Amino acid sequence: GGGSGSGGGGGGMGPGRRRTTTSSSDGLDSGGWPSYLETPARRFALGFTLALAAGVFYGSNFNPPQHLIDLARNGDTSHSTRGLDYVFSHFCGIFLATLGYFVLYCAGKAALGQTPELPAQCVLPAFASGLMWGVAQVCWFVANSKLSFSVSFPIMSSLPGLVGAAWGVLVFGEIRGRRNYQLLVASGVMRLAAVGLIALSKHGV
Repeated sequence: GGGSGSGGGGGGMGPGRRRTTTSSSDGLDSGGWPSYLETPARRFALGFTLALAAGVFYGSNFNPPQHLIDLARNGDTSHSTRGLDYVFSHFCGIFLATLGYFVLYCAGKAALGQTPELPAQCVLPAFASGLMWGVAQVCWFVANSKLSFSVSFPIMSSLPGLVGAAWGVLVFGEIRGRRNYQLLVASGVMRLAAVGLIALSKHGV
């Protein structure tokens, strides 16, 4: 007995029935999502939009220093042609932007009467990730100087996708099914071929 009690209001959850969410007074449903994002379609739309925004920012983050380098190569002596001369200012801008985002996050949590989430076990991995990213970014500045912006950027932005796909398959299990594996391998081969052709184009091959 007890299946028809208050815990099973609305008929309970039988096999194949989708769990419904309920909104609480703070605007969050039972799954922790804001009430206006309680459907998968809305969550997908938000995630897709944020991914596009991240891609735009990622694709343009080298534009300011590269613009100054181009000016220097065209005779403007007030700027440097060496990519490493822009690393410190570039990182300072990233730090300030990140700090601003974190302040906005804390302010948003405070407005909802909640506490910002910062799990202790995530701190050291975050520092390690930042160190690896910093080294990679410095290498990217050097690559831009040696290969030119138009050659280095497609290479740098293509290979991380392969690493991310490998994590998705081997660690998180996000990609499943034979057909999806075939599409993944085909896209990886095409990406590697494209990277090779871009690298060869530097030498006029």
